[in-house]
Amino acid sequence: MQIRVTEIPPDGRKTYEGEAAPAVLSLDSGDPFVKADRPVRFRVAASLAGGRLIVQGQMWTEALFRCSRCAEYFRLAIRDDAFERVIELPPDALSVDLTEDIRETILLRLSGYPVCRADCKGLCVRCGANLNRETCCCKPPDDGQWGALDQLKLPVKPG
Repeated sequence: MQIRVTEIPPDGRKTYEGEAAPAVLSLDSGDPFVKADRPVRFRVAASLAGGRLIVQGQMWTEALFRCSRCAEYFRLAIRDDAFERVIELPPDALSVDLTEDIRETILLRLSGYPVCRADCKGLCVRCGANLNRETCCCKPPDDGQWGALDQLKLPVKPG
């Protein structure tokens, strides 16, 4: 997204509204966990103050994520309603490219462990069945040697 500094009134604001291609997020490298397939939309206002460009507004998109519990893909909205950048302008600046700022803003909003829904049951640790769609016949894990830790009685030190 290019902000043309010369189009902004000296004592006013100029609104920019549009979209950037999904490729701006650089997630098209075959990442198996996130797929950016929708444009990044933005609505911002730019103003000039004391040799600085001030940009404030919103940006949003949607992406496909692989659930960290069940491994199914689901669509999730990503928004930033408080986007703000203050950029020092060189005296001869004609325009400012905010593409990297858009990319950074959206990427910082991505969840590290996305979940398709709060009550996702995930996969069976033994057979890999998706427990949201089917019930597996696996036996519960045997406590074995770890079950003895449940019986451990530690002395309590008086405080």
